[in-house]
Amino acid sequence: MSGLQTRFQFGVVCGRRLVVGQVRSLGRGRNVLPKDVIHDCPKWSVCSSKLYRVYGERVSDNNAVRSGLSTTVNWLLTQRDLQLTLRAGQSSAMREIRWAHAIELPDPAPWLQADDMVLTTGINLSADPKHQHAYISRLAEAGISAVGFGTQMIHDDIPAAIVSAAEEFSLPLIDVPLPTPFIALTRSIADQKAAQNAVALRQVSERMEFMARTVVAHGTDGLVRELASTLSATVVVFGREDEVKASSTDEPQILERLSRQLPPVDRRPRNFGFGQQNGDGFLWAQSLSTDDGPGVLCVLGQTRFEWSEQVLISCTRSLVALGSRRSDKAADLERLLREATFRAATGGTASEVHMRTLADKCGIVHGALVIGMALSGDLDSSAVAAIERTLAERHLPYIGAADTDGGYDLLVQPGNNSVGQVAEQLTNALQPCGVAQPACGIGLEVDLEAAATTMQQARFVCRVATAQRQRVLAYSDLGVHTLVLAGHQPTELNIISTSVLGALIAYDRGNRGDLVASLDAYLRHDGQGEPAAAELGVHRHTLRNRLKRVEAITGKSVDSAHDRSEFLLALTADSMYRWHTGSRGG
Repeated sequence: MSGLQTRFQFGVVCGRRLVVGQVRSLGRGRNVLPKDVIHDCPKWSVCSSKLYRVYGERVSDNNAVRSGLSTTVNWLLTQRDLQLTLRAGQSSAMREIRWAHAIELPDPAPWLQADDMVLTTGINLSADPKHQHAYISRLAEAGISAVGFGTQMIHDDIPAAIVSAAEEFSLPLIDVPLPTPFIALTRSIADQKAAQNAVALRQVSERMEFMARTVVAHGTDGLVRELASTLSATVVVFGREDEVKASSTDEPQILERLSRQLPPVDRRPRNFGFGQQNGDGFLWAQSLSTDDGPGVLCVLGQTRFEWSEQVLISCTRSLVALGSRRSDKAADLERLLREATFRAATGGTASEVHMRTLADKCGIVHGALVIGMALSGDLDSSAVAAIERTLAERHLPYIGAADTDGGYDLLVQPGNNSVGQVAEQLTNALQPCGVAQPACGIGLEVDLEAAATTMQQARFVCRVATAQRQRVLAYSDLGVHTLVLAGHQPTELNIISTSVLGALIAYDRGNRGDLVASLDAYLRHDGQGEPAAAELGVHRHTLRNRLKRVEAITGKSVDSAHDRSEFLLALTADSMYRWHTGSRGG
């Protein structure tokens, strides 16, 4: 085949520019680049790996994570079934529409965001042309992308002052005829946004495959350069003492500015992340693990990152950790994938499609329920490895990550396995790792989309189990009073308990009494004196005398259902307060 030459079109991205041309292939991997491409893409040595074929008009652009289907005013006007007509603001017809709101307030601007579209019939619109001009002026000042004005209902035509003002402020004004309901516009925009997200997700997925190969071949340095090129951003990885481990820039001013934006090293949380405006740009920072300890991934872009870009950054965070340990086994990559998937599922920002795609890679079956599990203790790498071995031995699909308190959080798909037994096995596995009193809290079974809820339940129950020195405790085992009080702070719990039990607690302290304990035993035994007295080790008449004193001090009756419920709530609040503080309420 020597001497055989073929030609194919290509598209290459350099920064934000797409250069299209042809490559003449000489075979055996040798490609001849035309001079005009060398001229248009001076950094060809960096971009040479980004050659992609063009199929018709569709370019496989590996760098265009933001690209996809547009939702502009012009696009909306092309939807023939909506029968829309642009009456003003043609010069701004390429503006992106974030969402469409049907709103009839005289001044809707305070309740809208930039790039929103206003849909109105003008039912509350003033007839005064000056007021109509001011209405459009306020919308333009708020950054509204367009106004859809429903005609043939309140107004036969759009008022002339509205049309004039919209043209003055270059605000697209669309005539929405009576046969077209506002919901049809909203539905079209929603469908287009869903299609955009699907395209973005596909691009992120394709990009992640490429970046995974990059980190294997070129380590963290190559990965950082690739992410910077993809997002047209500055990317820096800082080490334990804020030393630069890898960077896409050599500018000392930028590196120093980024370092100053991070929390002080001695007070930096183990796991953290934030996004904030930084001068003329936007900074996204996330903690990560490097080869010599904790570090930080910083990405400085020109504007706020879109959700698909945030997903790419979060996944890159895991790949950075992999890049610093390229010699480790594939289990490290699997662990990082589970962690990224867990954070996506419990973070509440990822789309359902994105979560399902990642979860599928971890063996989480679509449609099956998951259960949150939280393990307490200061768990080191050996303890985490023991957790992973235990779950692998039972062939349980799961995703998980270390929490900020040193414990470990899991989302498990139990199948036919008993979750209680799994929890027992996990706590047993932790004991040889030096975890003295491990505890496991179990949430309720939910869809993957409700992962954050079951994890909140599991973490709360884990704290209760730790306080009560129980190995395993399920959310479903908690009483209604505990659930009602679950969201209260210790100070609030103390106020609730002392409002009913304060006088009893004071009496017990001053007289070495057991009125609170006697009341608690009596109510726990459903008002049965014999078993309650036996538990307390006293005669039933002694218990009865104590209960009479309780009634005299509190002014409540132990035989009243209403008063019993107050006693039970207060006792539960007192118990929870002592779990939090290790002290008696009051």
